[in-house]
Amino acid sequence: MKKFHRILGAALLMLIFAAIFSPVAAAASTLSVRLAPTKTAVAPGDTFSVTVKMVGVNGVGGVATADFSVKFDSARFAFTGAVIGGGKPASDLSANASGGTVVLYYADNTGNKNYYTADAVLATLSFTVKSGAAAGTAAFSASLGDGAFGDKNVDPIKAEFSGTSIKVKEKASDNANLKSLNVGNATLSPSFKSGTTAYTADVGFDVDKLKISAQQDDSSALIDISNPTLKAGGKTKVTVTVTAADGSGKTYTITVARAEDPDATTAPTEPADTTLTELKVEGGELAPDFAPETIEYYVQLPFGIDKAVITAAAKDSKAKVKITGADDLKAGKNLVVVTVTAADGTVKEYKITVSVGTEGTTEPTTVYEPILPTAPLTMPPAEKTAASGIAWWWWLVLALLGGLACGALLEHFVLPALDKNRRF
Repeated sequence: MKKFHRILGAALLMLIFAAIFSPVAAAASTLSVRLAPTKTAVAPGDTFSVTVKMVGVNGVGGVATADFSVKFDSARFAFTGAVIGGGKPASDLSANASGGTVVLYYADNTGNKNYYTADAVLATLSFTVKSGAAAGTAAFSASLGDGAFGDKNVDPIKAEFSGTSIKVKEKASDNANLKSLNVGNATLSPSFKSGTTAYTADVGFDVDKLKISAQQDDSSALIDISNPTLKAGGKTKVTVTVTAADGSGKTYTITVARAEDPDATTAPTEPADTTLTELKVEGGELAPDFAPETIEYYVQLPFGIDKAVITAAAKDSKAKVKITGADDLKAGKNLVVVTVTAADGTVKEYKITVSVGTEGTTEPTTVYEPILPTAPLTMPPAEKTAASGIAWWWWLVLALLGGLACGALLEHFVLPALDKNRRF
C-alpha cells in the first residue's frame, strides 16, 4: 500500500512539473480591418472616400499580403479608384470593381522587405454620388476574398472586418429666385417678375430710403438686402441677393433716382483758367514781352546752348504745366511748347521759337524776316493846282531839268564859240 502511495505521489509530482515547465501555446492574435468614410453626409454630385485601416498589425507579425473585397451601394455610388496607403509602392495594390463590389489585392513585391509592420491605412477608395441618388443611409462592408491576409512568411492571419455607413442627402436646391419683391414707398419699373433682375424707381427728396420686402421662392434659400441711404439729386443702387441651398445666387437690382433738395443752392461753376502768370527763358529775352494772353514768342540763345531753362507758372494752382521741346536744342530754330491744362481738361499752348546761334558765334544769331510789300509801290497822291491841274512839285522838277540843260549848252556850245571869236 505504501508502495502504491509512493507511485501515485511521484505521478502527481511529474504532472505538476509538466504543468509548470511545459511551453504554453500563445493565444492567436487577430487583425482588425476597419472601414471609415471621409464625410458623414453627401449629396448627388459630391465625391468622397472610404479608408481601409489595419489595426493590430504588430501583434500578428506584420502584413505582407491581403486579399479582400469591399461592398457598396452601386445604385447610389460610382467607384472611381483606389490608392495604396502607408507610403507603399502603387504597384503593390490592385483594385477591380464589378457591380457593387471592389476586389482588392495587396502583396509586398520586394520579397517581404517592405511589408506593413505597424497600424496603417492599407487603401483609400474613392466614390462619386450618382445624380438622383436616393436619400438615406448607405452601408459599406468588407470581407475576405479568395485568399486571406498573410504575414511575411505568407502564413495566414486571422482578420475581422468592421463596416461603415454614410448619409445621402437630397440634392441641394439651386433655386435662387424671388417669389415676391415689394417696395412700400416707390413704384418698380417694370413690374416685378421672378426672372427680371433689373428695376428702376423714382422718388421725391423726402424719401431717403426704400421700404423693401422680399420673399424667396425656395425656403432653403437665403436673402440679403443692401439698402443704402439714397443720394439726393442722383442715383443709388439697391440690391436684393438670393443665395440658393447649393451656393448659387442671383441678385435683383433697383436703381433709384432721388429728387434734389429743393432748398439746396448750386455753387456757380468757375470757368477754366489756362493762362500763365509768368514765362521766362534763362539767358534770353522774350519777344514780344510776356503777356498772359499772348501765346507766341521768339527768343535768341548763344551757340552751345542745348537746353532751354524755362520758368512757367499757371494762374490757377490746380492747373498743370508741361514743357516739351526744351531739351536737345539744335543750332537754328527750335520750337518749345508750354502746355497748360486746367482741372476740367481745358488746354492752352504757349509756343516759343528758340533760335540758337551757329558755330563760331558768341552772340545769339539774329534772325530777320524780310518784310515784303503786300501792294504795288505808288507815288503819293499829287496835289493839283487850281490853274493848270499840275502839282507844284512837278514845276520844280521841270525847272531843275531846264537849268541843267542850259548849263550844258553854255558849257559845250556858247562858251567855246565866244572863246573862238576872241582869238580872231
